[in-house]
Amino acid sequence: LGDALAALESDLPQTITYADGRIALLEPALPPPTLLIFGGEQIAVPLVRFARLLGFRTVVTDARPAFATREKHPDADEVLALWPEEVVARVGVSRRTYAVSLNHEPRFEDAMLRALAGRPLAYLGAIGKPQRAVERAERAQAAGLDLAQLPPIHTPVGLDLGGKSAEEIALSIIAEVIAVKNGRPGGMTAG
Repeated sequence: LGDALAALESDLPQTITYADGRIALLEPALPPPTLLIFGGEQIAVPLVRFARLLGFRTVVTDARPAFATREKHPDADEVLALWPEEVVARVGVSRRTYAVSLNHEPRFEDAMLRALAGRPLAYLGAIGKPQRAVERAERAQAAGLDLAQLPPIHTPVGLDLGGKSAEEIALSIIAEVIAVKNGRPGGMTAG
């Protein structure tokens, strides 16, 4: 049982040889990881498509009902017009949840951070320039929110691909998510 739980935790198949000669192949059968996208901006549309192709369950959420519609996000598994704390309560968050904030407004981002604090996220990314990290830390301190209760926040979100279009930015985000998922730095390799 301990070996089976360890295989589940690692999310990787394992072959175990026991002292009595028995061999066990332990292959975890887990639901797909979740990509939880806070902010129904245009970047969310291709991000959902890429994530679905890569085997993620996708949830797009925005507290603004006009941004969280099935018409705008037809490929998402779920589209929710709810505040972050309601989303977390409804969807759940686990060590297999990858969260991305695409919203520039502090009131939405701060609500997301409060809702996710202390939860076992695999990844947290936020759109914006590096200065946003300083502003976020100042707001969190003023509100009494300890950002250490969250995984490191990747800001600006995504690998530095120099993307300009929504599709290029979405590609950089999903590439970073995959790199984190696979425990890799996500940089270029020497040729």
